[in-house]
Amino acid sequence: MSEELLRERIVSFVNSTLLSTSGVPVGAETPLFERGALDSLQVLDLIAFVESETGRPLPDSAIRLTNFRTASAIAATVFHADGAVRPSRDRIWSRTRSRRTSSSALVPDLEREILRWGQELGAREVLPEPAIATAALARAGYLESFPGRAVFPRSAVDATGRQAIPPAACLQCYAELADRGLDAAPLVLSVRNHCAGGDEAVDADHGRLREFTMREIVIIGSANDVDRARRALMRRAQTYVARLDLSATIEVATDPFHIPADRGKLALQRLRALKYELRMPVRGQPVAVASFNYHEDFFGRAFGITLPDGTLAHTACVAFGLERWQLALHDQLDESSDLARTA
Repeated sequence: MSEELLRERIVSFVNSTLLSTSGVPVGAETPLFERGALDSLQVLDLIAFVESETGRPLPDSAIRLTNFRTASAIAATVFHADGAVRPSRDRIWSRTRSRRTSSSALVPDLEREILRWGQELGAREVLPEPAIATAALARAGYLESFPGRAVFPRSAVDATGRQAIPPAACLQCYAELADRGLDAAPLVLSVRNHCAGGDEAVDADHGRLREFTMREIVIIGSANDVDRARRALMRRAQTYVARLDLSATIEVATDPFHIPADRGKLALQRLRALKYELRMPVRGQPVAVASFNYHEDFFGRAFGITLPDGTLAHTACVAFGLERWQLALHDQLDESSDLARTA
């Protein structure tokens, strides 16, 4: 089979099988994922179709937006000149510490910076309860998607049910807005909370903690509003890291934030770049110190949050793990420095 024939076969398959009821046919250069044309089950069907047509499996490393943006890109990936898949382009930004800056330089407090970023977007500070109702976690799909990961405080049982330590600070924001319509959008919230998750083996040396502190900026609005704000905050973080002269990368993340870890949904997350991570070295290993997450209308649908025009709200959050950030600073700078002390 030639690359041209495979491209034509992919276009035909997408139109006749995956989009047979949508009435909006695609061409060889039509974006397949950036506008939400295909869902996670259809992603798996498309991968299976390509593997069946070519007689060769597609490794997860090949399932990236660069390779799957259009039918032409998919065919070119399979028929690359050397017979291998194109290299991943998950890393979108990288810098290396110049080491010309003194490690004793005074560094602004991270939380103060994040608060300032939020204020620039019109954020309102939220003071959440230390625990979240398990009913809210169930409504968010967390208990079903991530069974066994909820962490319960010892005194969390009452007559109405159980409370859990929130796995992410933003979830309480969505629960507070449940079954409501926003008067104006976008709504930007700033929130800090003690969080916990039972999904990782504890490795304190690399910031993998059962309980941790999250500082987040949460955006609720239209798709354009929230993703524009998420990308603006990503640029703020890049500028801040560069000002501190720290080594770091920003990469597309492959672990799930709000979806169960099946191959189709994780592939869709990578293809739509729904989650980026800011990673810094900690004792020789890259560690995610922040994430930039776009949830589409997942939480708007789960919690019944609507925009002034009645459509479902889209959401995004930018989350910094404060303990991991402090570890990364200590790893790159002298522990006796002002930066390490003020982080």
